[in-house]
Amino acid sequence: MRKAWEKRFGQFDRVTISLPEGHVHVNGNVASAVGVERGQLLRKNGETLGFDAFATNVFEKHGDRWLVVSHQATPTFREPT
Repeated sequence: MRKAWEKRFGQFDRVTISLPEGHVHVNGNVASAVGVERGQLLRKNGETLGFDAFATNVFEKHGDRWLVVSHQATPTFREPT
């Protein structure tokens, strides 16, 4: 999964993705976060892009680290803020 993320976002100098109003549920060593992700991308030429997407993220706890095991996002059809 890491290589896919690196390939997708490697063309940008900075990628910031947040889940400002997400709903998180934890059950033992598994957790999920659902909500609207807000993305801000800075291209190498200085151009910025933004997006909103409804996302579901699933995590598993391994030792003291939470790792993403599933990510699904669907773009929304409104202008990002």
